[in-house]
Amino acid sequence: MLDINKLIYQGRFRLLLLCAFLLISIFAGIDIIADIHEGTERYHIIIEGIVFLIAISAALGMSLHLLKEARTTREL
Repeated sequence: MLDINKLIYQGRFRLLLLCAFLLISIFAGIDIIADIHEGTERYHIIIEGIVFLIAISAALGMSLHLLKEARTTREL
């Protein structure tokens, strides 16, 4: 079983979250494209688009935070 304290302490938890958000955005994007080709109703595509935007925004925010931490660590 995963020890959350170790993951958070070593920074791997944020990296796992980043990967999860990236996977969600990739799957949502692929599903949106497939739904458009199949002619799915608009409200369904809009909802999936919102999920895509939230996931990609979270991934971008986390990656920027991780980059900032890496730069700070290098400066020390």
